[in-house]
Amino acid sequence: MSGSSPRGQELSPTPHTPGQDRKAKVPPNLTIYPASRTTDLPPCLFCKRSENQQQKYGQLITDRDSGITVHYFCLLLSSGIHQEGGEQEGIYGFREQEVIKEYRRGLRLKCNFCEQKGATIGCCTKKCRAVFHLPCGMDNGSLHLFFDDFKSYCREHRPMQVISKDMILDTPEKNPVCPICMYRLTPKPSHNVLKTPCCKRTWLHRDCVQHQASSAGMYFFRCPICNSKEAFQQEMLKNGIYIPEQDASWELEDNAFEELLQRYNRCDAEECICAQGRDFNKNWGSGALKLALVQRMGKYKV
Repeated sequence: MSGSSPRGQELSPTPHTPGQDRKAKVPPNLTIYPASRTTDLPPCLFCKRSENQQQKYGQLITDRDSGITVHYFCLLLSSGIHQEGGEQEGIYGFREQEVIKEYRRGLRLKCNFCEQKGATIGCCTKKCRAVFHLPCGMDNGSLHLFFDDFKSYCREHRPMQVISKDMILDTPEKNPVCPICMYRLTPKPSHNVLKTPCCKRTWLHRDCVQHQASSAGMYFFRCPICNSKEAFQQEMLKNGIYIPEQDASWELEDNAFEELLQRYNRCDAEECICAQGRDFNKNWGSGALKLALVQRMGKYKV
């Protein structure tokens, strides 16, 4: 990606990704296919695949004005494209002519892995000439960074997480448990395993971290052990985790806060003395429940 492109921000705070923040509305010209839909989908212009795997390739999006369909990450990570429009133009600021221009550039480049033309993502290491489609690269260990210039690395040149020897030696178990999935892992720097910057003895599966980030969003994504947010997010960003700038998935569901309107009406005292039982409540005048403040045990309904 060209350094003149305005697609990223500084590493801290989490970079803004067009179209993903909690306030921005999806442009009316775009169709975003829900993650639950896996069949009868149009193929991506860049990678020619129609898989709707949002954690790997980003949203599958169709611009109804131009008829162009892309995986968001295939578009975002393409090395020669520029985001010149506003967020409500084209595909989150990528205008039709810019997308077509990048597609045509890729037609001159053959993927190092599938050997088909249309490769638009290149390793950013200066002396490396590797180019590939996003799915081909990811299947072969490529690494992609979602901030600043949105750099991509081939398997040979991808950076490994920098971890001090003391932190590695401080891990007591040979095969500790990932606290997200509770399965064991090998505690050493690799493409599939990440170390938390805050908790010395905590190691995580990359896929587990990405799943958590995609679900929690920037506002709730944090260390699963100590709840560190800023340091944890920065370390994960530097190691290729995509953190969408959006509300958590559980807050985007219909009627997500409906239960907050329901008042708790069960007595939680160890010994309830109400003759009608713990679930009994009485209409006191206007219909409000009478609450009794128990000095030692908190509030209970009687």
